[in-house]
Amino acid sequence: LISMLSLKEFDTLFFISDAPGTVDKLAGQIKTELGLDKNFKYGIGITIYKPTIGSDYGDFDGDGKSNIINTEADRIAAIEAYMNDVEKRFKEAGFENLELMGYYWYHEGIYPENNDPEIIKQTVKKCHAHGYDLFWIPWYNAPGVEYWKDCDIDVAVMQPSYAFDTAVGEGRL
Repeated sequence: LISMLSLKEFDTLFFISDAPGTVDKLAGQIKTELGLDKNFKYGIGITIYKPTIGSDYGDFDGDGKSNIINTEADRIAAIEAYMNDVEKRFKEAGFENLELMGYYWYHEGIYPENNDPEIIKQTVKKCHAHGYDLFWIPWYNAPGVEYWKDCDIDVAVMQPSYAFDTAVGEGRL
């Protein structure tokens, strides 16, 4: 998974660091070493960071100016603009060994008091409209983990958190 915080950081990822290009080259080397079919592509998920009220999420309305998230509608508009940008850049990059497989919801908690369930539901709708699924990988018993189905998340996998606390025992694995 490649994680982004906003449209601004996404620019850095694609244009300055070329991290996806580097991953594409490495994936090609691995594909060759494993003897996989030349048309095989590794699926890659791109993280969607939850835009919060009051945050600067970049230019999501196309006017050339950075936008501050002021409303719930702004939050959804920022996510949609972000997805459009991700998909456009993926297509333009012409990766030989990578394909966009879906999106990953970055925040590991779901907080109803922050309207997270509705924002996530709207994000899932956007993902599906774009032909992708939304994945979520919260830590063990993260706040709101019980809401994942209600939020229409396609795939949820709870981390056992074993790496951080071996006292939990291998039974959780």
